[in-house]
Amino acid sequence: MPEKRSTSKEPPSSIASLAYVAELAAFVLLVCGLGVVLTGIGRA
Repeated sequence: MPEKRSTSKEPPSSIASLAYVAELAAFVLLVCGLGVVLTGIGRA
């Protein structure tokens, strides 16, 4: 993804990394939740 907005002298790298970590954590929680639900359905 080419970033054309390179005019700002301080890139919000910390904010971007925090957003990435938050999305990754949400994805992991979603996958774990789906796994638990599928396991519960399989055991039922």
